[in-house]
Amino acid sequence: MAKSALKAVPGPATAEASRKYDEWEVREAMRTLMRAEEIQGDKKLMAMVRKEAAAESAKMAEVSRKAERLARSGHISDKQLAKLKKEKPIASGKEGDTGASQTSRGIATK
Repeated sequence: MAKSALKAVPGPATAEASRKYDEWEVREAMRTLMRAEEIQGDKKLMAMVRKEAAAESAKMAEVSRKAERLARSGHISDKQLAKLKKEKPIASGKEGDTGASQTSRGIATK
């Protein structure tokens, strides 16, 4: 695949969206997707990944709680606190779970 054959990503007219990708970036993304399928097919590995994701989510929940306390006491700005709250939820790894059952800070609500 020649560099000139690669097209820009469709989407909003921003510098990032109109950026062209190098051939190695496309191949690396393809390898990553193939590896993700292999990982999802390995039940033992996925169980370990779920445990790690839960631990990471708990860690981020603690950071978020500390940030809220700092914001209430005036040590960080409201703007910075809003950025912390905007983080996307982390899916549990269970089939069909997209993270919709979690809050916007990645904290499980189940």
